[in-house]
Amino acid sequence: MQTAVLQIGGNEWIWIAFIAAILLFGSKKVPEIARALGKAMGEFQRGKMEIERELREAAAQTTASNMPPTSSPPTPFKSEGTHPEGASAPTFATPSSPPSPSEESPAAGKGRLLAAAQALGIETTGKTEQQIKEEIRKAMEQSA
Repeated sequence: MQTAVLQIGGNEWIWIAFIAAILLFGSKKVPEIARALGKAMGEFQRGKMEIERELREAAAQTTASNMPPTSSPPTPFKSEGTHPEGASAPTFATPSSPPSPSEESPAAGKGRLLAAAQALGIETTGKTEQQIKEEIRKAMEQSA
């Protein structure tokens, strides 16, 4: 004995829903409901596109602000010294740029730390760098 399995595909569900809507709301209300549903879907899509656009703009701004500042390209050649055969040997000149925080001396880093603390009105005498950093962090949290 075989059992009949009722298999309903995607298109059939649409027709079933349409017939159920006619039965529930009547033939005069179905176009109004469809129109309202279409407007709601359009508004949803516009809102979705607006949010996606804002996220792309924010990502572009974040990426741009994280990029290192562009500097002028290095001067191609600078003649210094002589080549073994007596001709001038070209060497690359590097542009002067401020050192990165990892390259600057500890004294320069402490000077910036003390300047930041003074700008926030934090007393620095007799305190370690770690204590000063912690107080700066606390002051920044309070001001935010």
